[in-house]
Amino acid sequence: MWISLSAFIVRLWEYEWSYFSAFYFFFTSLTTIGLGDVVTRTPNFIIFNLAMTLIGLSVVGLCLAIVQAKVRLVFDRLIRSIDSQYRIRQIDPDVATMTLIPDEKEGIKR
Repeated sequence: MWISLSAFIVRLWEYEWSYFSAFYFFFTSLTTIGLGDVVTRTPNFIIFNLAMTLIGLSVVGLCLAIVQAKVRLVFDRLIRSIDSQYRIRQIDPDVATMTLIPDEKEGIKR
């Protein structure tokens, strides 16, 4: 979304660029690829580009931090589940078997 908005604004400023060129320019800037095949010609735009890129990098960093936090939460839950199963088996190795398979003496109660 940020790249699309930035490309639309730049398209108004750099009249020689197509929307695709502006989008490509900001995409390569925000992903820090920066190939250099599309460059600005207006000196005032360089300052604007710097501001838009800094804001965009902050947004990208925030999105990556949110994804990282969600992935960490999933792995923490998984580790707690594995740890609890491990502790049950450390107490008595047959606990898992006893809780899942009834003893022959008990049978299935109806």
